[in-house]
Amino acid sequence: MKREYGIQGLEELNKLLETLPQKAQYNVLRASLFAGAKAIEKEAKLRAPRLTGRLAKSIKAKRSKSKKRSEVASRVEVQVPYGHLAEYGFNHTSGRHVPGKPFLFPAFKGREKEIQADIVKKLRTAILKELSGPKWISQMRKAVAQAGK
Repeated sequence: MKREYGIQGLEELNKLLETLPQKAQYNVLRASLFAGAKAIEKEAKLRAPRLTGRLAKSIKAKRSKSKKRSEVASRVEVQVPYGHLAEYGFNHTSGRHVPGKPFLFPAFKGREKEIQADIVKKLRTAILKELSGPKWISQMRKAVAQAGK
């Protein structure tokens, strides 16, 4: 299930982001969205029903890869084959309905504001890091120092 959300009040960060080169913009956005996915992962692991603990251990935040370099996304996956049954419930072969114990969607809805704040915080720090200086300067210094040895 794919959901898209917008975060309001990011005009100043967006202006700073647009001053960065295209690759730096991509890296900043990718890191920021992953920070939000990690927050959802953490909360979902706490909310997941526990019998053996495998369900909670299988919840992972992932960086999504897109064929378009202009698209950035992250996702939270449940990697056990019965994760959807635990979330939504199912009809047993005996005809009895086994209700679900939602954990993934409530993990997002329950901490939506905090997750947005995590994304904004990571976005701000990543932009400032990129604006503080290109990485090639430190790489050049290392190369010069090694060449002098």
